[in-house]
Amino acid sequence: NLRPDTTSMDSPLMACSSIFWAVPWIGAGGPVYVSPVAESAYGKVEPTAPLVNGHRASVLALNFSPFDPRVLATASDDCTVALWYLPEDGVGGAGLGADDAALVLRGHTNGVRTVDWHPTADNVLATSSTDLSLRIWDAHAEREALCMRAFPDVLGNVSFGRTGALLATACKDRVVRVLDPRAGEVALESPAVGRNLRVQWCPKPGAGAPDGGAEEPLITVSSGTAGKRELRLWDARRMDTELCKRPVDQASGQLFTFYDEDTGLCYVAGKGDITIRWFEISATEGAAIALKSNDYQTSAPAMSGLCMLPKTACDVRNIEVARFLKLTTDTVLPLSFRLPRAENLRQYFQDDVFTPTRAPEAASTAERWLAGEDAEPLRVSLKPEDMMNLSEKPAEAPKVAKTTVFRSELDEAEALAKQREEAFNRLHSMAAVREVYHPNKSMGVARGVDLATQDDEAVADDEWDDDGAARPGSGAGRA
Repeated sequence: NLRPDTTSMDSPLMACSSIFWAVPWIGAGGPVYVSPVAESAYGKVEPTAPLVNGHRASVLALNFSPFDPRVLATASDDCTVALWYLPEDGVGGAGLGADDAALVLRGHTNGVRTVDWHPTADNVLATSSTDLSLRIWDAHAEREALCMRAFPDVLGNVSFGRTGALLATACKDRVVRVLDPRAGEVALESPAVGRNLRVQWCPKPGAGAPDGGAEEPLITVSSGTAGKRELRLWDARRMDTELCKRPVDQASGQLFTFYDEDTGLCYVAGKGDITIRWFEISATEGAAIALKSNDYQTSAPAMSGLCMLPKTACDVRNIEVARFLKLTTDTVLPLSFRLPRAENLRQYFQDDVFTPTRAPEAASTAERWLAGEDAEPLRVSLKPEDMMNLSEKPAEAPKVAKTTVFRSELDEAEALAKQREEAFNRLHSMAAVREVYHPNKSMGVARGVDLATQDDEAVADDEWDDDGAARPGSGAGRA
């Protein structure tokens, strides 16, 4: 029973943290519906559900802080950006109004189209607007820290590098630009790529400063001629040509990318699609390639929006490597991607899959970052205390192949059958010999022996001596 506002075609529409998800709502002002992620919150949405409504025009972009799952930033067509501190148990009662906003950032002269948080510095966010400016805000000091006007057209999206030292932007003029925001300079530009352009940095854990290089490529998605949608990889230090190009499909919807730096997988999905594709990004110094991994067909209806939950929200006990929320015209559906493992291995923590991930904690402050500090993201282990690492699993005895066991059992059965047959034949031969050489009437007529002759030649009782010897001339003697 959702009523999402799907007028914005440039953004994924949804945003989520580890405990909340949010979507723009149809209604007066700029309402936003916020719901807990927990399964206990599943069900039909009431028409009178409480909303977050503090803008005077539609909300076009929204984003949760990576360091506090209750802090939500909303960017509106009324030229402002509002920060909200959501109640721990969710939005209730009459909802939240303009007076409940923790902070309102003003400075843009036209509608704000994007809002993105800095990956390592707390209270720093970047916004772009149809006034063709990119602004960096210090929310702690409640001020605009930096402003750049180096774009000939509106920005489609913005992506920070691993440490936040550099920014990548996708512009409506079909060009990707790499910026140094503190210097206020455009470091590099790409050739014209294509329409519906979006860019995302693919950071590599532990790659070291500075941001960029072939080990940390930029990934772009765009639409080319005849509606062919394509994926490209770029070296952020040399943008004259792409490192790799892969076809995605042929459609007209806007594509979005969701990169998981822990596994090196990039999930690609588009508005109006029902398919989520993912590519394995393999990058080394001087080269990078995107390898098509698989497709996942979601259930109908088609996607209106999509968001990826933080890795800390994944169920590592069930080897869940990614979790998404799919938005349709009236429903939000959870999607879970799990790695198949043998049942006897599921009791172990899969440390080969779940490497230390980004911690929900800032490594720097706005003041220090603006002064020139570039901090590496803090990382945290996802291992539960009561689970053992798979790499520490005790060694098991070598297992014999089932075919070998079956062959051995078959050989034993054949040998036993042969042994029984030989024993039966031996007993049968012995019985035949006894029948010939030890005949008696109880055994019937012996083969080849005349019982009448045997009786005639028998020794009478009065022909035996007292000592048991037969007398001369008796039947025994004749015999």
